[in-house]
Amino acid sequence: MVVVLLALSAVVATTPAAAQRVRGTVRDSASGEPIPGAVVWLTDSAGNFLARSVGDEKGRFAVMRLVGSARLHAVRIGFRPQELAFDPAANDTMFTLRMSTLPPLLAPMSASGRRVCGGAKGTGEALDAWEQARAALLASVVSREATPPSIRVVSFSRKIDALTGQVTHQSVRSRTQLGDRSYVAGRPGWAFAEEGYMLEAKNGERTFFAPDEGVLLDPTFAGTHCMHVIEGRGPRRDEVGIAFEPVGEHGRDTLVDITGVLWLRRGTPELRSMEFQYTSLEPAARGSGGEIVFRSMPNGAPMIERWSIKSAQIAFDNPSRAGELRHRLPDRVQRGSSRLLAYHEFGGAVAWSDWKGTHVPGTSLREVTGQVTQLNGRPGVGARVWLENTSDTTTTDSLGYFVIPDVVPGRYAVRAADSTLAAVGVTRGWAGVDATKQRVEPVLIFYFGVLEVLGARCHGQVIPDGTGILLGRVTDADGGAVLSARIEAHWSQTSPAADQLKPDRTADVDDDGRFAVCGAPMTQPVRLHGVSDAGTADMRVEWASRLMAVTLIVR
Repeated sequence: MVVVLLALSAVVATTPAAAQRVRGTVRDSASGEPIPGAVVWLTDSAGNFLARSVGDEKGRFAVMRLVGSARLHAVRIGFRPQELAFDPAANDTMFTLRMSTLPPLLAPMSASGRRVCGGAKGTGEALDAWEQARAALLASVVSREATPPSIRVVSFSRKIDALTGQVTHQSVRSRTQLGDRSYVAGRPGWAFAEEGYMLEAKNGERTFFAPDEGVLLDPTFAGTHCMHVIEGRGPRRDEVGIAFEPVGEHGRDTLVDITGVLWLRRGTPELRSMEFQYTSLEPAARGSGGEIVFRSMPNGAPMIERWSIKSAQIAFDNPSRAGELRHRLPDRVQRGSSRLLAYHEFGGAVAWSDWKGTHVPGTSLREVTGQVTQLNGRPGVGARVWLENTSDTTTTDSLGYFVIPDVVPGRYAVRAADSTLAAVGVTRGWAGVDATKQRVEPVLIFYFGVLEVLGARCHGQVIPDGTGILLGRVTDADGGAVLSARIEAHWSQTSPAADQLKPDRTADVDDDGRFAVCGAPMTQPVRLHGVSDAGTADMRVEWASRLMAVTLIVR
């Protein structure tokens, strides 16, 4: 079994007496080729940690040499750990560290499902693989310490329909940060070991967490999970997995843990991804879980490039009878009265990273492309195109083509309209797109005429010559659709007390808060009065064109 010693725990070093360094190159003992991304650290003669660094893409390293430095250590996934002593009295020292490769990572015949739990004695394929994974995780941590990168991160929060898997609402935010991690777990490893990966407030609100590199490196993770090796199949046939599950999870209703698989590439080993599910939840919430995707940087060290946490939104049906005593709720796994409403997913992806001038584009975001074409075959020039329920939008070119970059993977409805109709979310054409795969198929959207769209919106309303059409949407102060509103339109009387009179026209909103008032005379303004359970809204509209888009905000 490969053993990685105290170097896997970060210790703050004392201030160096002089700016001396231990330098060198890490090479493959067989081929002589440089090995990128090896973690190199110094200890004193008693084995106490002093300083550490990580090799670059050419295997070169430089570690601050502190007083008492006596031994040099190196670890790298796929290679046997190396250690050697040197003269503490020497000045700047140059070394060539030669590391020998380990046998191919977990040959298929050895992936027998042998299980090793935290605290168990002896060796096992799972622990061998786990120590290799920890060497890679350590390289990730030390790389950020040695060379803090600039990172462009796209984070998202969205709701997903439980039946169709389609995104029903999404907000996206981008930021550039320096010297930080792409993803932070939010809590230390010991907190997860003691309190689990979900916190539940007294009002029932739940907060879910996922591990990062630091949590996986912490000894408490291996100490609270059983591990065994599984063989990748299908798309993962070149990978091997370290499956993990909580120790003694049954009966611990207050502790929501995680179970899943950490995947590594088999040949030249590297971290690929980790998928996990939350344990000890209600049956309706069993789809809750997440994924972490790693990517190797120029120096060979991995970085978390994409992450997501998906939690089930559930409701409880607990009818109570008058005079009935209220007992303690059963364990979550035994609560059959829960039902699934939707999923809430949040996460993020790295759009690009910059490591001392080396620009690395991300691979986790998608690009949605396509064309808008009219029914007569002509291109839909200058059309607004957007992903429904998101802020992703663009405009078609002179041939009707469009590109929406940096799209978070998911299934979306792509909609198109002119700028007036788009202002209230009324579309002239749409198509579905599956942006979960690496290559997204181009989208073709047929663009219906304005009269056809308005004919459907104004169904049952007369539109005489000289009259106009008001297309609108009713929202709350946060921009969410108000679905229970009724619209009254006044143009015969537009004074503030007009809502006390019989309206000239009424309209109900649709499933997205939209409405249409058609056939209003353009010779005078229109006063709109909206009434809903959430409040009221008023607006005075002066005609600027025959077709106008408005938004009523209920307060």
